[in-house]
Amino acid sequence: MYTGVSRYLVNCMTVCHLASADDIVPGLHDDAANGVRRGKLDLKGTQILSIFNPVFDKIIDLVRRQIEATQRDVKAILLVGGFGQSAYLRETLREALGRSVKVMVPQNGENEPKEFDFHDTRRVRDGRPKEIQVNIRCCSDETNQGPPLYKDGPGVKKLVTLTADLGCIPEEDLEQRRGEDGKWWYYTKYSIAMTNYSASTSYALVCNGKRYDSVTAEYV
Repeated sequence: MYTGVSRYLVNCMTVCHLASADDIVPGLHDDAANGVRRGKLDLKGTQILSIFNPVFDKIIDLVRRQIEATQRDVKAILLVGGFGQSAYLRETLREALGRSVKVMVPQNGENEPKEFDFHDTRRVRDGRPKEIQVNIRCCSDETNQGPPLYKDGPGVKKLVTLTADLGCIPEEDLEQRRGEDGKWWYYTKYSIAMTNYSASTSYALVCNGKRYDSVTAEYV
């Protein structure tokens, strides 16, 4: 029962603004002790707000601290994730931060993939490249120390792995370059296309115009 109620509450705060309306959770088993009758539980908007307001207070506090930590004149903040779609959360943040800070939410249909170019090298004498594997990492900077210096530094963890099988690329299409050491190297250019959505980010590995792998990382 409570799992269903929890999902319903999150959905309510995501898709609508609740003031003082009566809302119904369908599909529950009768439970007179908890006020469930005929498979339905009546929840007033004020009751739902009393559950979520402490969460909103924490969010506002975190956003204010993030703004202060930048030591800059912040013009806008971007809300992502399923909870970021809540109209009530947006309005609460706007009221708390004032008109000088815009509260924005990206819409899935408006997001275009952004490509970042990379290259991979391999000595020709070691054989043709068979695959490209790229690990995308993220860092949790809770103390606001800035970007990490090393990929295995504190707070750094692997987010997703992208792989491209290059075995189907003809030998004549594999670029070779002579390096400064006078030896020949395979020089494989590729890009990572990143698309941001409201509750996730999609990463795709593109090589020679072909999309080989796509992985989606959800915000949790």
